[in-house]
This record gives sequence, C-alpha cells and structure tokens, in this order.
Amino acid sequence: MTTAALTRPVAVRPVAVRGPLATELRRGPGPLTGAVTAVVLALMLGTTLFTWLGVWAETAEFTHLAAAQVGLPLALAAGCWSGGRDRAAGIDELRATMVRPRGRQLVVAALPVLVWTVAAYLLFMLLAYGATWATSLGGGPEGARLLLVPADAAGLCAAALAGEFLGRHVRWRLTAPGAGVLLYGLVGVLRGDTPARVDPAVWEASETPAPWLPLLYGAGALSLACALFLLLARHRAAALPALLAVLALVPPLVHDGRLWHGEPRPWAQVCARQGVPAVCVRSSLAGLLPDMERVARPLQERLRGVRGLPERYDDGGEGGGRKRPLPQAPGIVPGQDFRLAGLTEPQRYTRDLAYSLLPCFDSDSAGDLPTEHAVMSWLTGERDVFADDKESGAADRKLRAMTPAARADWLTAYFGARDACHAKRPGKVPAL
Repeated sequence: MTTAALTRPVAVRPVAVRGPLATELRRGPGPLTGAVTAVVLALMLGTTLFTWLGVWAETAEFTHLAAAQVGLPLALAAGCWSGGRDRAAGIDELRATMVRPRGRQLVVAALPVLVWTVAAYLLFMLLAYGATWATSLGGGPEGARLLLVPADAAGLCAAALAGEFLGRHVRWRLTAPGAGVLLYGLVGVLRGDTPARVDPAVWEASETPAPWLPLLYGAGALSLACALFLLLARHRAAALPALLAVLALVPPLVHDGRLWHGEPRPWAQVCARQGVPAVCVRSSLAGLLPDMERVARPLQERLRGVRGLPERYDDGGEGGGRKRPLPQAPGIVPGQDFRLAGLTEPQRYTRDLAYSLLPCFDSDSAGDLPTEHAVMSWLTGERDVFADDKESGAADRKLRAMTPAARADWLTAYFGARDACHAKRPGKVPAL
C-alpha cells in the first residue's frame, strides 16, 4: 500500500502564461500614460469646477475642451514616447524577423497607450457628468453634445497613433515633448475666432446643434487613425482610401460652422409665479429661480401699486412681440454670476432688473440722469451711488418724500414712457 501510494501520479496545475499584449497593458508605457492623463485632467476638473458644474451644456463643452486641449497633446506625446522607445531599442529590426504579421505586432506596441489614454478620458468624463447630474440646475444632456464623447475618443486614438508614427520615424530625443507642445498651441489657435475652426462644440447657445457635426469629426479622426495604423504596418496601398477619406472630411470641418448649425431658436424658459414683473430664466438654469425670486422680491415690493408694468422679464430671446417688448432679463454667466443654486452678486442682479425697466430715452442728456439715478436708487435700495451728485440726491429725496399713492402714479407715468418709445412714439418722460 505504501508503494502504491508513492507511485500515484501527482496532478500539476498548469501555469497561466500571459501574452505580450497583456504584459504591455500592465507594465508598458500605457499605465504611466493613463496615470499622467488622469492626473492632469483631474487638476483641470478641480480648478475649473464652478465654471461648468450643474449646467449640462457647459459640462459638455468643458469635457470636449479638456479632450482637445489636454488629451490630444498628451496622447500624441505618449505615442511618440512609445514609438521612440521601440526604435531606440532596435525592436523594429527584431520584429522584421518574426513570423507574426506586422499588424499584430503593432497592436501589441501601440494599443496600451491608446487604451489607457482613452480610459483616463472616459473616467474624467464620467466624473464630470456625474457631478453635473448630482447638482443639475435643470434640463439634461443634448444628444448632439453627447456624440462628442465617442468623437473625442476617436480623436485620442488618432493622436496616439500619430505619435507612434512620429516616434518611429523622427530620430530626435525631444520629439515627444515637442510634438505635444506644438499640438497644444495648434489646438488653441484652431479653437479661437478664426475661419479655420475644427471644433464641433462651437455653436451659439440659441442655435440647434447639428448632430452630424460630431459624427463628422469622429469619422475624420477614425479615418486618420486607420490610415496611420496601415502606414505603420507598411500597407501603403490599403492606407490610401483612408487618407482620401480624411482629405474629403477636411473642408466641412475647417468651415466656420454656420452651414452645420440649425436655425436660431428662443431658449425655453421658466418664470416665477409671484411678483410683477416675474423673473424668468432659461430652463437649463431653472434651479436658480428660487434665489432669483428672493433677490427680486424687494424690488417687486417697491413697485406695488404701479400700473402697466410688464408681466415678466424675458430670458428666451422672444422680445414679447413688437407692440409691447418685454424687459430683458439679466445675463447669467456660469462660473461668474452663480455657484450651484445661488447668485454670487445679488445686488448686481437687482440693478440689472431695475435698469431693464427704464424707458429708452437718451440717458446722456443731463436733464434725464438725475431722474434715472433716483428711480434706480428707489428700486435697488442703494443711496450711495450718487453721493457727490447734488441734483441726483435732490431728485432721490423728492421721490422718497412722495406718498405711496403719488409715487405709484408718478412711476406709472415714468415706466409708461417705455412702451411709447419702443413703439417708435417717443413721448415726454416725467422728470423729478
């Protein structure tokens, strides 16, 4: 029994052998590239947080800007580093003797940088969209802007393969940083107000984004990536159709974009249910409406008893028609005029509300300025705006000395001049 036990065969567990691609994904330049890209994008995420947080359109443009201005140069530099490393180590000559097709060899060399760069961008995008979803002021992501995500991923792939191509063919130690810096500056120029604008995120907020523009951008990036991969694999004839596709997509992308936008349309807006004039804001910033109502309430109380006031402000570009145009709501800029669901400068917002109600008389004339200052002081509650102006101070004291009924009658006549002048029938504006 002892002899039989000793001669019994012992089961040997097979050892898992990782392929070269798995090894490169874990230990090659890819993980370092992904870590650097993630850190840089995270810094950009934190330093610009309040310029896009809570607003879907701003978030979409911010993530696209980060991919174009930061992701593309980093992907290009990382690809240059990877290609230059293989060339300096003489791996290209070694691969020429291998039986494995050159295309599969290039996948092992270039895919890790590409995968890790795109993964870092997608993680960054998920964090940004998740933060906006948690703090959204209203609305939701537009389909055309969401198409920028795969388009940007395709652009990162093209940049990584372009870097791989440069690294293998340019014998210069500073190819990687030089190419990254050059592309960073080039993207900055192309994003400006120049005729050569290749940015599918550039459209006016009052225009309907064209959904095929991000698709066109993504198709061009994928065509460029395929052409570069085939050139690296030395399939020059097969790369020709991809290069022709890139050239065919360049003219519409370089166009200034006006052909690719929809017709201008008014913003959808939401308005408060109380107060005259009621404050309004576009629906994508609906979360600001409670704070706007709170800030506007003292002004609306001072207008109690005034007749003929507009029923609301306009923040949708409607204008309210030709006969009785609505006063324009104060402009709200993300990152400047509000943070999360609160206004950063409520006093400025009150001044803008009051100024929108003033008649369209010539404010440069000396006779109108004291009255305008007095009305603005009454509506906003500020009395130190004309401390050194005796005429404005006298007009302010005269307006405040009126009885509530007399003041309401005078303000009714004063604001009534607004309708007359907008109807091209300028009349006499009451003066104090």
